Amino acid sequence: FFFTNLTDFYLKEGKTDVALALTDSMLRTKPDSPLYLYGKSLALMSAEHYAESIEAAKQALEFDEDLAEAYYVVGVCYYNLAVRMVRPDHVDMELYRKTHAQIRDYYAKARPYLETFRRLAPDESARWAPLLYRIYFSLNMGEQFEEIEQLMRTQKMR
Repeated sequence: FFFTNLTDFYLKEGKTDVALALTDSMLRTKPDSPLYLYGKSLALMSAEHYAESIEAAKQALEFDEDLAEAYYVVGVCYYNLAVRMVRPDHVDMELYRKTHAQIRDYYAKARPYLETFRRLAPDESARWAPLLYRIYFSLNMGEQFEEIEQLMRTQKMR
């Protein structure tokens, strides 16, 4: 309780370095704690160190496969990697194809984690629905896209 509240406080204050130091110190005492690994992944995600955040969250899931928030962190990190890919500003078909393929790959990697989060936290649709909406759209998954679009329309998320 204390650890999660303190970590949340630091992250809300924009003190990701302090939150990361806290999680690292806690992990030194108990390196296999899914809670501390999740905290680390959250701090890394806040610092936009997405690859490291993904690894920490995946480690947390190795110790607790029902840790819904860790699935969310992995999915969001892959999603953010896709969204923040720099698209070429000039016409180079090979570079465009590679960039587009990488974006699709990140979305494809985010999808199962966000779908698992959806299954584990169905009441958190405000968090997972907009992400899955864009993923399904980008991956040309018409049936799934239409389902999420309808859900968002009925819940007035748009």
